[in-house]
Amino acid sequence: SWNDYPNGHDNIEGFVCEWGGVGDLCMSPDDVYGTQVLIAGCYVYDNIGACEAHLPAGSCKWDDTQNPAVCVEDGCHAYDNEGSCESDLLCDWDLTKSPAECVDAYCPNTHKAKDACNADNLGPCYWNANNPAGAECQERVCTDITDKCDCLAASPDCIWDSANSHCLDPNVQCPPVDIVFMLDGSASMNARFGSHAVGFYGMMEEMRDFLHGAELAPAKDSTYGIRASMVQFGKPGEAQTAQDTQPAGFTNCKTWVPVTGTTGGGAPLSGDYNALSNDVTFHENFFCTDWSELRTILEPGLLEAEKIFAQADPSRKKIIMIITDGALHDQDSDIQTVEDRLKATYDAQVFGVVVRKATGHTQQDLQAEAKLKPLVSDPQDDHFINVDLDHFKEQVLDQICDSTSVFGKGIAAGTVTVVSGCAPKGTETDCMADLDCKWDSSISPSCTQSDCYPLCSETDCNAHIGCKWDGTDCKREDTGCTAKNEVDCKADDSCLWDAMWATNTCIDNPCRVHEEEQPCEAVSVEMGAPCTPPAGDPDYCFLSVCEYDPSKSPKCNPKKCLHTAEGDCNAEDGCEWVPVQDPPPAGPPSTLVEYCAEKICEYVSDTTCNADTKCEWDTALDKCVERPCVQHPDEATCNADTACHWDTTGTPAVCTQTPCGGYPTQQACENDDQCMWQTNANPAYCAVKTCEKYNNPKDECKCNEDPDCVWVSDA
Repeated sequence: SWNDYPNGHDNIEGFVCEWGGVGDLCMSPDDVYGTQVLIAGCYVYDNIGACEAHLPAGSCKWDDTQNPAVCVEDGCHAYDNEGSCESDLLCDWDLTKSPAECVDAYCPNTHKAKDACNADNLGPCYWNANNPAGAECQERVCTDITDKCDCLAASPDCIWDSANSHCLDPNVQCPPVDIVFMLDGSASMNARFGSHAVGFYGMMEEMRDFLHGAELAPAKDSTYGIRASMVQFGKPGEAQTAQDTQPAGFTNCKTWVPVTGTTGGGAPLSGDYNALSNDVTFHENFFCTDWSELRTILEPGLLEAEKIFAQADPSRKKIIMIITDGALHDQDSDIQTVEDRLKATYDAQVFGVVVRKATGHTQQDLQAEAKLKPLVSDPQDDHFINVDLDHFKEQVLDQICDSTSVFGKGIAAGTVTVVSGCAPKGTETDCMADLDCKWDSSISPSCTQSDCYPLCSETDCNAHIGCKWDGTDCKREDTGCTAKNEVDCKADDSCLWDAMWATNTCIDNPCRVHEEEQPCEAVSVEMGAPCTPPAGDPDYCFLSVCEYDPSKSPKCNPKKCLHTAEGDCNAEDGCEWVPVQDPPPAGPPSTLVEYCAEKICEYVSDTTCNADTKCEWDTALDKCVERPCVQHPDEATCNADTACHWDTTGTPAVCTQTPCGGYPTQQACENDDQCMWQTNANPAYCAVKTCEKYNNPKDECKCNEDPDCVWVSDA
C-alpha cells in the first residue's frame, strides 16, 4: 500500500490523512471544514540538490553540521505557527495560502535603505529606526510614525494629531476608553479556525495587529484613546494575566519564549504598544490545550478585570469584551453577580464575541451564543457579535471606535476627537498667540492650523509669505501687529488696520499669505447688521476682503474701504457707502446689501477713463462713470443678473451690461428694435431679442450662425 513507500519515492506525490475513531472522539459532519493540500517539508529530501531546489526558493537549506546531514527549513519558512512567525520582524503569516504559512515580509526584505523604504507606497513601507538592524523597513502603520513631517508625508492614509502630538489612522480615532479583553484559552481554541492553523494564535495575532494600528492612550488619565489589558480564562478557579516570567507550576505545551516588558503582574491597563505586544506573546506562550480540563469557566477572569479597573482612572469609559468559541460552563448567577458589581462600581459595559471556525454556524457556535448573549449589556443586539475568526479584526476590533458600528454605538457614541490643537482656542487672542494657529471667522471652529504648520523644510517655510523657520519647525510669522497704532499698522504690509467692526485694531494681514487667485479672493468676513441672510443662503452676508493682482508682489492684498459702518466709510478718502437700492432698477437689484466700496472712475479725461474696464466716459454728463454691472466680481454673480453678461473678450474678463440691460421701463425697452420686455419674469426686465434681431436680408449668415436660429426664406 502507499504507506509502505518512503517519503521520497518517485511515485508518491502526496498523502491522504484521515481522522476519527480516536478514543471517545468521533467525527461528525460539523467537524469537517474543507480540504487542505499537504506539501512535503524540507526533511523529505536526502540530497543537497533536491533540498535547495525546494520551492519557494530559500525555504530549505542543507545542514551538514549534523551527522548525517539533513535538509532543514530555513528563514521564515522554519516557523510552523502564526505566533512565532509574526514575532519575527522579517516574516509575515500568509493567510492567503492554503494551508497558511510563514513567508518573507515584503518591506524589510526588499529595502535596506531609508529613502527607498519611505518612497515605497506599494507596501506601503516606513523606516523605523528603533527596529533591529536589517528590519528597520516595515509595513507602514501610522502609530509607528513619531515625526510630524513623516506623518504628513503619509497623508491621507495618516493624519498628525497636533492636539496630542502623535500620528494616527484617520479611521481609528478613539474616545478615552479602558478595555479588558477576556480571552478564551480552552482546548477548543487549539483547532483550525478558517485560515488559522490554531485558533488561539490566530485570535492573538489579530489582536496584535489591531493594537499596532489603534490610537492608544499613553497616560492613565489621557482624554483620548484606548488603554487595554488581556485576561486568559478557561480553567476552573484560575485566570491568567501577563507577567515577565513563566508562571510557577505551569507546564506549557510549546517552547517557552522569555517575555520581558509586559504590562506586569496584575496586568494594569496600558497604552504602550510594545508592552501590549509582549502581553500577546505571553498569552501565546501560556496557551495550552489541556488547561481547560474540558470546561470553560469565565468567572475568575471577570474577578481579574475587577482588580484591573480598580487601578484605572475613573473618568475613562470601561469596557469588558469576552471572546470565546464555545459555551461557558459557569452558573449564570455567578457571572451576573460580578458583572453587576462592575456595572455599579465602574459603569462598565460588557460586550460578547463568539468566534466561529467557518462562515457557517455550527451547533457549537449556536450553543455558545445562547450562553453568552444573555450575559452582555443591554441592548444585547448592540453588545454581541457572532463572527468567523477570519473576520474578527475587520468586523469587531477595527470597528470599536466607529460610532456607527454595532459595538461603536456603545463605545464611541457622542465623542468628538480634537485632532488640531488649535480648535479648542475659542478667542482670536488665544488663537493668534499660538504660532501654529490662525484665526478664520468664516469657519467653525475659527481657530485652525496655520498654512505654515505642514511645511517641513526651512526652504519651503521661508519661501512662504507669512511663515518663518524657528530652527526646527515652520511657524506663522509673529508680526507684532496687535501692538501697533493705526499709522504704523497701515505702513506695515504684514498688518491690516481693522475697521470692519469699528474696533480700530491692528491685525495680521489675512491676504498676503495667499499666492493663488482662488484662495485669495475666498478670504471673507461676516458683515453682521444691517445685513440679514435670506433663508438657505448662509454665505449672503460674508464680504470678500482680499483682491488678487498678479502684477503686484505680494499678489494678494486687502481691498480698500473695509468698513461696515456708513460714517467710517464716508470718512475715508476714496470710499463711499453703497446703500441698498429700494426700489431696485429694472431687473434684479445689482447691489444686494449695504457696503462700503472704493470710489472708482475718478478720471478727468475720456482716454484714461475708457482704458479702465470698469469705467466709461459719459458724453452727456461729460464725466467718467462706472460701467453698469462691474460690481459683480465673478461669472456666476454676473450671469445671475439678467441685465448683465460675462465678457471674456478682454483680459481680465469683466461683467458688462447686455445691449438691452439699460432700459428700466417697458416703453423704453420696446422702443429699441433689438429688445423685448420679458413679462414672464418677476420682476420683468428688458432682454435682447433672439432671432428677431436678424431682420435684414443681409443678416442671413449671422442668423444661421446663431445655434438658436434658422433663416426661413419667404415663399
